[in-house]
Amino acid sequence: QAPVVRAHPGLHWSELLRQAKDVGEVDIQACALSMDMFHMKREDLDGLVDGIEGVAAFIASAAEGQVVFI
Repeated sequence: QAPVVRAHPGLHWSELLRQAKDVGEVDIQACALSMDMFHMKREDLDGLVDGIEGVAAFIASAAEGQVVFI
């Protein structure tokens, strides 16, 4: 991480996602293509991640809701 990121007094992104899941209906999906490119498996992911989806599946499942792409 860059020094400016480490020095920021805000919460770590993972803590923000944990809080969001505690407050409301939040579904976190990992990108299937990125998983393949980095040779990652489901067990490599943080417990915050609910599943793995390709882009088309993600867009289809998120069509009715608000989407935040990180």
